[in-house]
Amino acid sequence: MAAESAGSEEREHAVVQRLRRLVVAVVVCGGLAAALGYVDGLVVTNSLYDRYVVPSGGDALTMYLLALLLPGSVAMRQPRWPQLLLWILWAFPCTLLALLVEIEPFRRAVHIELLWPACVVYALVAVSWLVLLVVIPVVRMTHRSPPLRLRRRVHLPPARIWRP
Repeated sequence: MAAESAGSEEREHAVVQRLRRLVVAVVVCGGLAAALGYVDGLVVTNSLYDRYVVPSGGDALTMYLLALLLPGSVAMRQPRWPQLLLWILWAFPCTLLALLVEIEPFRRAVHIELLWPACVVYALVAVSWLVLLVVIPVVRMTHRSPPLRLRRRVHLPPARIWRP
C-alpha cells in the first residue's frame, strides 16, 4: 500500500513538473514575441498609396501578452484544474479585445506586406496559444489521479498532551 501511494505521489510530482515546464515555455514564447514586436515588421500601403513601415506588434502586443500571460504565474505556482481552466478561459476575451484594438488601424490599408520579424512574432504567439489551449490540458488529462494537490509543509511543533 505504501509503495502504491509513493508511486502515485511520484507520478503526480512528474505531472506537476511537466505542467510547470509548459507554463515556462508559454511565458518564454510570449516574452520573445513581445521583444520582437518592437522590430519593424509590416509594410503598409494605404488608399493614397503611401507606404510606411510599422512595428510587428509594439505596445499593444506587449500589453496583450502581459494580460494573457499574467494568470500563468498562478498556474505555475499551483498547476491544478481550476487555475488552468481560468487561465484558458481568460485567454479568449483577452484575445478578442486585442484583435479589436489591433485591427482598427489597418482597416483602411490597401496592402500589407509581412517582413520576417512579423512572421516570427506571429509564429511565437501561435505557439503560445497552441501550448496553452491544447498541450497543457492534454498533459493534465492524461494523468489519472485526482486533481493535483501540492503538499504543503506545515512547520508546527508536535502536539503535546498535558495531563494534570
